Amino acid sequence: MNAATVGRQASKWAAPSRSGKIQEGAELVTGLASARASGGLVALSQGCFDLVHLGHLRHFKEAKAMAGILVVAVSADEFVSSKGPDRPLFSLAERMEFIAELECVDHVVPSRVPTAVELLRLLEPDIYIRGAEYRDTHFDDPRFVAERAVIAAYGGAVRFSGDPLVRSSTHLQQQWSPQGGRA
Repeated sequence: MNAATVGRQASKWAAPSRSGKIQEGAELVTGLASARASGGLVALSQGCFDLVHLGHLRHFKEAKAMAGILVVAVSADEFVSSKGPDRPLFSLAERMEFIAELECVDHVVPSRVPTAVELLRLLEPDIYIRGAEYRDTHFDDPRFVAERAVIAAYGGAVRFSGDPLVRSSTHLQQQWSPQGGRA
């Protein structure tokens, strides 16, 4: 085997070990119904999760503790690009694989629309959890207003994680990029 051949072969680590966690929304509905039948509560967290950091992990762990079953919706690439040039840094498949590897996450679902409205209608999570930054700065965002209306219509709850490390990945990227001044 020469160097050129080695460069083209996938690492033995390339195959996701928890790929069964990744499902489309429609196929997830059945699994959530059986979990609910045995008394489980479902939390949904939604975002691009392009630059995953300790704040995200704490957010997921807090969401899991609130409900017992944690579903993470990961935004499709075309909706992450609105966060700035060269985003996403990682493809949807890569971001979902990474999130699925986290022990506290039970299910990962792609979000192929610009807001969580459709997934909220489909999955009807008991709790829709957003990062602490949404408590004040995004409360009047029209997308979040629409999401809250859907949740209220079926009787779910909106909660915010409380850890101060939950920060905007876009802000972190700007802060640490050469253009942001701290490279």
